[in-house]
Amino acid sequence: MLAVLVAAGCGGSSDGGTKTTSKTPTATTTTSQSPAASLTKREFITKADAACQRFNQRIQAIPQTAKNPKATAALYRRVVTEAQSFYRSFAALPEPRPDAALLTRYRADLKDSIGITKQVADAVAKQDTKKVAQLTAAAKRLQLDRRKIAKRYGFRFCGVAQ
Repeated sequence: MLAVLVAAGCGGSSDGGTKTTSKTPTATTTTSQSPAASLTKREFITKADAACQRFNQRIQAIPQTAKNPKATAALYRRVVTEAQSFYRSFAALPEPRPDAALLTRYRADLKDSIGITKQVADAVAKQDTKKVAQLTAAAKRLQLDRRKIAKRYGFRFCGVAQ
């Protein structure tokens, strides 16, 4: 059930972890970088992949099962906390200007996935299996989109099945 956890961040679950597409638009954070502050594509990929590796390690340290819905919801909330931390570090990277549109879409997917994971925690706590299934399907769609972006962009760890 916790496969959706990976959706909150890099989206690199080998078991088909989930992604979601939120039906509500998410405000995307764009960073205004001076040309001197931006990274090259290679530098950006290296730094982003390092952040994704750290995030994946922290997620792997979280138990994947729990004894009851309340404990399961707590695990999802731990993932949200880790994902929010990862998102802040990823979003703070000065992006290469030519790649801004693609990276903005990737960040939006990340942010939407975090929002969905929060909703999953609430639905699990309420034992709303229908809502959990809907959210999981949405998470899978986001994960697939992020994987396509990651492959196209050249990430080695972000968005790539591990």
